[in-house]
Amino acid sequence: MYEITFSLPEVIFAIIVIVLTYLISRFVVRIGSRLLNQASLQETIKDWILRIIKWLTWLIGLLISLSILGVDISTLVLGLGLLTLIIGVALSTWVENLVAGVMVQAEKEIGVGDKITILKWQIIEGTVIKLNTRTTVIKTKEGNIAFIPNKLFMDTPVLVEKGPRKPENKKG
Repeated sequence: MYEITFSLPEVIFAIIVIVLTYLISRFVVRIGSRLLNQASLQETIKDWILRIIKWLTWLIGLLISLSILGVDISTLVLGLGLLTLIIGVALSTWVENLVAGVMVQAEKEIGVGDKITILKWQIIEGTVIKLNTRTTVIKTKEGNIAFIPNKLFMDTPVLVEKGPRKPENKKG
C-alpha cells in the first residue's frame, strides 16, 4: 500500500476540474438533446444516448481529477476497459438488438400499423403495434402478441405492407 499526499493547489485544481466537468456535462447534454430532437428517434433511445454522454463526460472528468491529485489512473483505466469488455460480451445480443432498434426506427422502413411477414424458420406475420428499443411488437392474424428481436430485421428478409401509420407511443 502506498501513501498519497495532496497539496492545496492540486486539491483546488481538482475541484475546479470537477466543477468544469459538471458545466461541460450539462452543456454537452443540452447540445446533444437539441441534435437528437432533430432526429426522429424514440424518446427512450434519446434518453439512453444522453445518459451515456453524461456518464462518459463525468468519467473523463473524474479520471482527470484523480490524475491531478497524483493517483495512478492507469490501473483504473485498465480495469474499466476490462469491465467494459466483459459487459460488452455479456450483453452482446442485447446491444445488437438495441442498435438494430435504433436502425429500424431511424430508417423508418417499418412503422406502427404496417403488416409485416418475417421469412425465417417459420413465417411470422402480423401488424406492427409498437416499436421498442430492443423488440418490435406485432399482433398476429390469430390475435396473439409476438415480440420480435430487432436484430432479426437486420439479417432476415421481411416483407412490409405499408399500413395506416398510427402515432407511436413515445414513452418507451
